[in-house]
Amino acid sequence: MSLQTQVSYIGKGEVFIQKRGTAGAKMVPIGNCSALKFGIAEDKKELNDYTRTGGGLLDSVTTIKSVTASMSVSNLSPENLALATRGTTSAVASATVTDEAHADILLGSLIRLAKVPDVTATVTVKKGATVIASAGNWEINGAGLWIAAAPADLLANDDITVGYTALAGDVVQALTTSNEEYTLIFSGLNEARSGKPVIVTVHRLKFSPAASLDWIADDFGQLDMSADLLADATVTGSGLSKYLKIEMASQSV
Repeated sequence: MSLQTQVSYIGKGEVFIQKRGTAGAKMVPIGNCSALKFGIAEDKKELNDYTRTGGGLLDSVTTIKSVTASMSVSNLSPENLALATRGTTSAVASATVTDEAHADILLGSLIRLAKVPDVTATVTVKKGATVIASAGNWEINGAGLWIAAAPADLLANDDITVGYTALAGDVVQALTTSNEEYTLIFSGLNEARSGKPVIVTVHRLKFSPAASLDWIADDFGQLDMSADLLADATVTGSGLSKYLKIEMASQSV
């Protein structure tokens, strides 16, 4: 009897996704992923043997209940954050903001500026035509302007204007879209077999929102994402999976 060739596997590779149902949608890389897993759950029906003592099974039938995917993504790009939060992204250009008005200021409070300020550039705060110096009155940070609790030159309910340079960036508006469908391709490499290709194609899947987003931590952030694999009715033909396909270059040594 001939033995099967041992195929060991240590996987690396890139994950690509493409939105389904959108003409001209690109197949784009998600970026660095430390894990990509697929799980298959079954629905099992069992018939106990009641004809004798001692129990046991007389018959059983199993069917596939669900197929799922999970991955850990360390690329927290705006696009991936939008994917994980069912959101949308928009780009913001750099700009010079002149005399942004803020009325009835509160002392010992943060004033949220309309855009994200460049804290290394000049910031000008004025009350009327009078320029208010930073020392003893206010501090700039990434979220806006912090007004001192007992400023030297400002009073509660003063009206001020702020001039600053706004940084270019991206905005993610979370929970603004429905559950989109995607195609996923894993372009894998088997390190245990000299980097030979292993390609996994998922025809149709829907991502669930990320269970958590950790914004304060001691380690690199990551998105733990999960998705349901759905049957793709457009895949037809004998012996073809409607869920996923695995293609492996010859892995024999």
